[in-house]
Amino acid sequence: MSSVDAAFSSPHLGLGALLFKPKGMTVRSVRDSDNTDSELYDAGKFFADAFWTGKGGSKVELSSAKKKTLERNQMADFRRRYGNSLNAKSDLFIAQSSNGEIMGCAGLEVDLIKPRTSRENGIKAPLMSNVAVGKKFRRKGIAEDLVKCAEKTAVEWGYTDLYLLVERKNVAAVKLYMKAGYKKIWEDNDARTLIPTKTGLQLVPTVTTCMRKRLVGGGGFFSNFLTT
Repeated sequence: MSSVDAAFSSPHLGLGALLFKPKGMTVRSVRDSDNTDSELYDAGKFFADAFWTGKGGSKVELSSAKKKTLERNQMADFRRRYGNSLNAKSDLFIAQSSNGEIMGCAGLEVDLIKPRTSRENGIKAPLMSNVAVGKKFRRKGIAEDLVKCAEKTAVEWGYTDLYLLVERKNVAAVKLYMKAGYKKIWEDNDARTLIPTKTGLQLVPTVTTCMRKRLVGGGGFFSNFLTT
């Protein structure tokens, strides 16, 4: 299980975010940890609550057993994506408070980027995903710091562009990314997403938007797929 959407309440950035940013907050890579597996375990548990609970405006309260299953699946997904020592082009960034509490996270990995219905081969490029901020820490610039960390790492890996996928109906996240310099390049009108239900997570139709930010230089392969 994974997500490429963002759990944001509002796209507050700039001076306001700086003024309300928690003191002592740090953003770091799990790969810099002496215990990466434990870090990924904690991050997966955090993400399951911060992102999946109430996703899409759902007010459904998952049972304790369903929550545990969700957490286990998310932890396993994080280990697979970011815990593989053979894959140097993947990382998970964690924002933590001064007392060690996880406040937010964002994943980055090189993946195949292409419109699902396109006959083009696509390209391998950095994709930012699994971005989430804890409910009590939103509107404090934490998401902005996580995004900047992912951008810096993508450049260090030698790439000029950073991509992401976001649900079109998540207007706050779309606005946040656009304010950060990301541009819409294509949409998938036949995408599917997961939302919480009384029986667990359920696949439902959605529209996802692919966005790109040019970190270095100009132009780009996917300008041919730009949607209006």
